[in-house]
Amino acid sequence: WTHGGARIVLTQRTSYPYDLSSQIEVSADKNDAFVIYLRIPGWAGPKTTVAINGRRVSADLTPGRFARLDDTWRNGDGIDVEFEATTTLEAVDPQHSDLVAPVNGPLALFAIGEIPSTLRRKDLLGAGRIASGSSTWQARSEAGTLTLKPFAAIEDERYRLYHHIEA
Repeated sequence: WTHGGARIVLTQRTSYPYDLSSQIEVSADKNDAFVIYLRIPGWAGPKTTVAINGRRVSADLTPGRFARLDDTWRNGDGIDVEFEATTTLEAVDPQHSDLVAPVNGPLALFAIGEIPSTLRRKDLLGAGRIASGSSTWQARSEAGTLTLKPFAAIEDERYRLYHHIEA
């Protein structure tokens, strides 16, 4: 777009939602002051950060709102965003609070393969990626290990989203 006589281009690079970071490069014909608004998702945790040219900004990063980045932007400026996400459990409805789906940030996590006979809230809340950047997660319970994947990563596998949990 054009602003103040300058042609402005924002280029975003990301592997979202598997990697919760994003880099935005500003290209501008000339230096120009304007505001860039970044959406901070409702699931973003308190350790979410935004940096401009490597320096953290003190913008309001309230989940579910837009962060206001008001600056004089120069060609080549960079914005780095790192979202924190925690695993939560979403009940199927208010009447069945013990039938839950594990969700990490923007990703609903589906169980694949064998499902342990008993799962507890703390087991599912403790789910983590098997390696950095992986689309496979695991949750360990006393009855075994549960393997989880986001829907888009499931191939020719049986899957289940909701699980009955014990206290």
